[in-house]
Amino acid sequence: MALDYDEEILSTLPALQEKIKKINSILTIIRVPATKAVEAITSSLTQSGAEIIHVVADYRGMENNAATDLNRRLAKDVIRAVHLKLVDNRIRDEVTIIFSGGIAMAEHVPKAMICGADLTAIDLPLLIAIGARLYEEPEKILVFPEGLEKIAVGTVKQRIINLMGAWHSQLLEVMGAMGIREARRLRGETGRAIFFEEIDNDTFGKIFKKRESSNV
Repeated sequence: MALDYDEEILSTLPALQEKIKKINSILTIIRVPATKAVEAITSSLTQSGAEIIHVVADYRGMENNAATDLNRRLAKDVIRAVHLKLVDNRIRDEVTIIFSGGIAMAEHVPKAMICGADLTAIDLPLLIAIGARLYEEPEKILVFPEGLEKIAVGTVKQRIINLMGAWHSQLLEVMGAMGIREARRLRGETGRAIFFEEIDNDTFGKIFKKRESSNV
């Protein structure tokens, strides 16, 4: 069962989980929007007993509710912030982090896991696999193909299976290149990744700093 986060959930989560378990022994997922406070909210929820938290970015893989795109963190920064906050609080292994938003290609799955996610949720790629088209200009709109309802369920199912099968093969290829046999070991393995900002700073940072100091 998935519940959208609000301040009331934070204070009543243990009692709410108990009620849900009495009805059915299902897992409870808390969906948290990827805002500026997402790492603090995630940490508080985990300390309150949340077992699965779904961090939701926008469809471009950016923070929600920011004034401009320049002020928005990208998916990798959001995931790393949440992961490191939980590590600092020594509660990382007490919660499963699902991330969604901007997961558009197979390579985004291992990248999200390396940054600290346990799982990724896939949405738009599955719709595109069955023929939908996404447009951003002049506004975001998702257009479904005509006659979609007439396509056999088996055909739609097979398209989704084919897409996920291809993604699975690419995930295994990435893991093989890293020498990792189990996907769970990808989580937080940032030492096996190269981040553009770090390389750019190491390569050009000193040069530009020298120029700036010489101009002063």
